[in-house]
Amino acid sequence: MIHNILTHWTAEQSKGFDEYRTTEAVYARIPTETNCPTCGWDVLSQSAINMGCATCHGIGKITTWVAYAVNCRLMWTSTLKFAYPFPASGVELGDCVITVPQEFVAVMDLVMNNERAYVVANDKTVRPTSLHVQNVQGIVTEYEYVCNIFSPE
Repeated sequence: MIHNILTHWTAEQSKGFDEYRTTEAVYARIPTETNCPTCGWDVLSQSAINMGCATCHGIGKITTWVAYAVNCRLMWTSTLKFAYPFPASGVELGDCVITVPQEFVAVMDLVMNNERAYVVANDKTVRPTSLHVQNVQGIVTEYEYVCNIFSPE
């Protein structure tokens, strides 16, 4: 048998990489605001037309939250851990890195571009701060979102 790089990685040797291959679900929460159907929105005062409105409580907007399940690889970076077998582009600052395939980029971009949106990952609330595209030409393109802990209050 001729040995090459594919025969080098046996099942026994690749066990150390299992934590990098497992995927899990995180939940993106994105708000949408609409004008109150009962009293409406006053553009001049930036509030409800009727301050005693029972529907919007004088705010003039109704907020509905939409939740999306996002399959990803999640890596917490609060403790320094070197992934020596993998090439690194530099030091990433953030509390976690969420890596998603192309199909979830639109949802993650909505979270990153909406200041009130957030992601729930392992019962922690995080917000993406930057995006890094990892591309192996012709094989795979992944999108890494560097995230920080976020308090929605």
